[in-house]
Amino acid sequence: AHVSENEDLEAGAEGRTLWHGRFADGPAEELLAYTVSLPYDRRLAPDDIAGSRAHVRGLVRGGILDGPEASAVLAALDQVEEELSGGTFAFAPSDEDIHTAVERRVTELAGDAGAKLHTGRSRNDQVATDLRLFIDAEQGTMREFLAPVRRTHISCFNVFPKHLALGSLRASRRLRVVWIETVC
Repeated sequence: AHVSENEDLEAGAEGRTLWHGRFADGPAEELLAYTVSLPYDRRLAPDDIAGSRAHVRGLVRGGILDGPEASAVLAALDQVEEELSGGTFAFAPSDEDIHTAVERRVTELAGDAGAKLHTGRSRNDQVATDLRLFIDAEQGTMREFLAPVRRTHISCFNVFPKHLALGSLRASRRLRVVWIETVC
């Protein structure tokens, strides 16, 4: 059954998923359980908030948010950050991922201005930005974690210099590289 445009816009307020769409009945519980990512992507919360702050500045430059609206959204993001880091953030059943949870709470705190936070960016944009920020922050940890593997490879190549592993970059077989050079 089809629902009206107004009902569709109010979907988040009724506890349904944000992408509920134009159907009266939601997806099966099994589908929701299969697609939920919130338990995994909660660790992206600081990155999502950082990306949202930058997006707010872009919305101001684009004339979507005015000064007072931007201040309200940024204050809401500050509060959401405090709630998440303090363990007091209340996740809702309709929060599919960290992005919808943050946007929902910002909208609760900042009202109509908070609802503009998603303007001009897709969920894919958010995921890509959050992952980039997360990886940038975690690179040092990964280097430390992989350091023993790197040392082992170097020592193996030092012991067996005639057995260097050759490979190619991307799909080009013409560009040969010594594997140790790419790892170390």
